[in-house]
Amino acid sequence: MSLEDGQQNTSDFLTTQVMIGSPDQVHHSPKGKRKSNSARNRLPHFCWSGSGRGEARSVLEQQDTKKFSADKKRKAVLRYQPGGHVFVASHPLRNTSQGKNAKLLPRRDGPYVILTQRSPSSYKIVSIDKTGASLGVYHTFALIPCNNDKVNLIILLREGGRPPKVPQTSGSSSGRRRN
Repeated sequence: MSLEDGQQNTSDFLTTQVMIGSPDQVHHSPKGKRKSNSARNRLPHFCWSGSGRGEARSVLEQQDTKKFSADKKRKAVLRYQPGGHVFVASHPLRNTSQGKNAKLLPRRDGPYVILTQRSPSSYKIVSIDKTGASLGVYHTFALIPCNNDKVNLIILLREGGRPPKVPQTSGSSSGRRRN
């Protein structure tokens, strides 16, 4: 394969260098068998053989440090057992026609019972009253553990906000001072 001047640094050249070789050679390549987590083993070989080696290494080291510090701040995943009680985080919407205000509605519904674990991070839940009817599958972060052994049902608020205004009768004081 002959290359013109300046063609070695183009993206077309770099992608053709990666694709050279039969699928058999790629499958049995010793590069894919390395298990080290260093930056050198994650990049293709051609990136380390030129002037961009130091730049690529510094970029990957910065990404590694950012990922490490972000992983330390990440919230640990809670594991629930089937039969355990949980609350489900709700996102109430404001509905002024029915007199509901999102600020005063509860942020979690429940308690509910965990029926099964569907994936490592999602659970199928059912109501305590109706054990046969499934409410759906919820992600771990939408579930809040219920720590009490004795579970009391939360009654949803029907109306939020101020109490209704009482019409003023003549002769009654509105509370406003008049001179």
